[in-house]
Amino acid sequence: QVDYYTQTLRTESCLFPNAACRLVPVCVNNKCTQKHTYHRLLALDPCDSYKGLFIDVFRFPSSCDCAIKA
Repeated sequence: QVDYYTQTLRTESCLFPNAACRLVPVCVNNKCTQKHTYHRLLALDPCDSYKGLFIDVFRFPSSCDCAIKA
């Protein structure tokens, strides 16, 4: 018997990373950058089924940021 577990979280990815930001005037030097955050989730080691479930940390895209260049 195989049990399935569902975990959910919200992610946000830049459509065009390193491109100019859409709502900033073209005369302002800027770029869109991807930000990330770390989430603790339940994990299962596929190579060691005796280890069972454990908590591990995973990196996910969390937001898109507009960076103004000097």
